Amino acid sequence: PNYQQAAYLEGLITNSVSSVPVDLVDVQILGHNQQDVSNSSGMYATGIAAAGVYDVTYSKIGYYSQTIQVTHTNGVVSVQDLQLVPIPPFNLQVTVFEDGTNNPIDGADILLDGLLLDDFGVTNALGEETFVLYYQELYRFSVGKWGYLTHCESVVIDTATGSLSVFLIPGIYDDFTFDNGWTSSGSATTGLFERGVPNGTSLLTNPNVDSENDCNDFCYVTGNADTDDFNADDVDAGDAELRSPIIDLTGYLDPYVSYERWYYCD
Repeated sequence: PNYQQAAYLEGLITNSVSSVPVDLVDVQILGHNQQDVSNSSGMYATGIAAAGVYDVTYSKIGYYSQTIQVTHTNGVVSVQDLQLVPIPPFNLQVTVFEDGTNNPIDGADILLDGLLLDDFGVTNALGEETFVLYYQELYRFSVGKWGYLTHCESVVIDTATGSLSVFLIPGIYDDFTFDNGWTSSGSATTGLFERGVPNGTSLLTNPNVDSENDCNDFCYVTGNADTDDFNADDVDAGDAELRSPIIDLTGYLDPYVSYERWYYCD
């Protein structure tokens, strides 16, 4: 056999402004599955079997991605140091009020779902929460708290946005965008209820999407293992129970429960 050494690539990644080493930078040789992540000293080391000229992409949340063309030679360690340019951050203040009274809502959950990064926050006693953002783009903006209807909308947020105000309508509603304290229990060995984005299984026993009629992608599922096998995490050898937080029906003349479900039994 004619053994051939690989072509190696390594280097140091630093912040272009502070010169401090940058860790957790994804280093990807494009078109191949060779990938590495820089360590706490900013060092990375990767390589490829066949020599040639390849594009290498360096990326990390909060920094501008860079792609550099590097020549790889078998048996040779190519050194490619890099300075990543940080993205200037900007602030966004979100204030949440109760609709009708304009009272600030303490403890409201906020989700900013962006293309590359999700930001979570909780309002203080003034109904305020401040976010430090990096990406100016279209966000899925959701606000909710038990005892109020969840608010969700798509909104472009950039450096000129500055602040957003939300007025939550009192009511009992939950689409599971946020964890509002439902409890899962039961004697089943598999398939207890869990909150998450549903993983679809074969034969449509479990769909891979949430309801189209509510905010975001979360729901409660009896077992949500990441597998196509519908027998892997269904309800077996017992029962599965999901219990809501206490619902105060004081003041309701004709209370009723409305919900959506997917049910399958083989």
